[in-house]
Amino acid sequence: MKKKNKTKEQKKQEKKRKKLKTTLEWMNIEEINDTGIFLKDGETTKYVKGICLTPINIFLLSDKEVKQIIHRLSSTIDKLYQTTLYFKFIKTEPDVTMQTTDYLHKLQMVNNPSIAKILQTEIDKLELFRSYNREVKFYVLIQETEKHIDKMFELLYREFRYAWGQNQIREMGYEDYKSVVQQELCHEYVDEYLFTNAVLPEESIFDELKEGDENE
Repeated sequence: MKKKNKTKEQKKQEKKRKKLKTTLEWMNIEEINDTGIFLKDGETTKYVKGICLTPINIFLLSDKEVKQIIHRLSSTIDKLYQTTLYFKFIKTEPDVTMQTTDYLHKLQMVNNPSIAKILQTEIDKLELFRSYNREVKFYVLIQETEKHIDKMFELLYREFRYAWGQNQIREMGYEDYKSVVQQELCHEYVDEYLFTNAVLPEESIFDELKEGDENE
């Protein structure tokens, strides 16, 4: 029995997977799960954890409120001098789960075919919106040893909750870590990954803003 020849597309996908595997091995990835990313380099193990920030529309705030947020962020970053902060801006599919669930619940309750058709149309619109649009998510991450990761993550979470707002941040989950690395690698076969460093510039914008306030 002859084996079927592989199509060009199958060969292309195998090549991508092989390249990705090589990249992952170079990155020393051990595991990625809902609590973070685990890195293994010989006997050294490090952990990556992060938070997701909900964007704030500064154009809806007064100049005073904007300055207060900037100063709080500056103070937060100063307090986190013991660890390197990794900032990532990721484009992901919009989360329309809540809206879709609401329409599905109404669809189950309605008996009128005309209304049911309207509800189904709205559900289809949400699916199209999710498929063809992307939203930006903002992440701040740290990388530490097992001994220090929990302590530093607690400090990161506490300080950014103060600076950004109590209801404006949350812990990252598996899909968040996955999205971070997926965008970094530009690869659809994402399962276990790492990401690159994005450090703050040497001349901080916060210092410039502070100088501007002093000159006013």
